[in-house]
Amino acid sequence: MRDPPIFVRMIDISCNFLFGWTGKNISFQQKIVSYAHLYSYTSVKTLVHWFQIIRAQTFQMYDDESSGSIFGNSRAYYKVAKFPTKNIHSPIALIYGGIDSLVEY
Repeated sequence: MRDPPIFVRMIDISCNFLFGWTGKNISFQQKIVSYAHLYSYTSVKTLVHWFQIIRAQTFQMYDDESSGSIFGNSRAYYKVAKFPTKNIHSPIALIYGGIDSLVEY
């Protein structure tokens, strides 16, 4: 078997580095089919948002402001809005698994 395409290797390495996920249960053919459709720029924005939440240690809205300003340090007067969790009224189920797999394509 030839080497996997670069996007497969990059996604595998990134998922392992960021989350400790491995793709052991996903066949090479499934990765080719699914990786091409699962990941997009929206996913990148979602990851950035979660890392902003982790850095700020509070559940907040997405911070799309740039870090620099022509008026000096405007960050001293800028605060990201907290996420309105009081508006959420929905039952939640948390399901955790050790090893996941994809269905056949």
